[in-house]
Amino acid sequence: MPIVCADARLAAAPRYGRLYIPLGTLVTVWEFLRLNGSRGREQLAFLAGRAVVDGSAQVTCCVLPVTSANGGYVALTSHTQTALILDTLEARQETFLMAIHTHPDGGGERAGPSHSTIDDHGVALTPDDGVFSAVIPHYALGSPFRFPDGSTIYERVDGAWCRLGTDEVDERIVVHGDTLRMVPAGAR
Repeated sequence: MPIVCADARLAAAPRYGRLYIPLGTLVTVWEFLRLNGSRGREQLAFLAGRAVVDGSAQVTCCVLPVTSANGGYVALTSHTQTALILDTLEARQETFLMAIHTHPDGGGERAGPSHSTIDDHGVALTPDDGVFSAVIPHYALGSPFRFPDGSTIYERVDGAWCRLGTDEVDERIVVHGDTLRMVPAGAR
């Protein structure tokens, strides 16, 4: 059964039931985040991909942007870069699925780091509902194998970021080590 939808009209969903993230892609993003973390700076990366036929989404690539960063703030360097990222994803028939960014702290007891006011207004590439945001503690200096449990995950709902509970994260954010074979919808 095909799992990836090739129909561009189905590329975006108001809410993805699950987000499948290949472990290799996650490790690549984590190393990028950790590089700046080792310098005591926040960092930002994006996961993009395609809708799959069951209302979920599959990450197919990561975007490692040029950023301006310090200990408590990270931003893309220009609107031109943002437009280039979005245009490239569109040309590849992929869509923005998750922002992953680091914070210096681990958050409150068993709560994980929270979105800041700045994060609430500027962490995503688009203001669309259904996308996710992950906050990685301690500048990603820990292990990627604790993701998503050691992170804080938000979903954009009705124009605002809503923090997902532990059970919902376990159900909806799936990191897998399988090799993905993409088959366009309609092909057998």
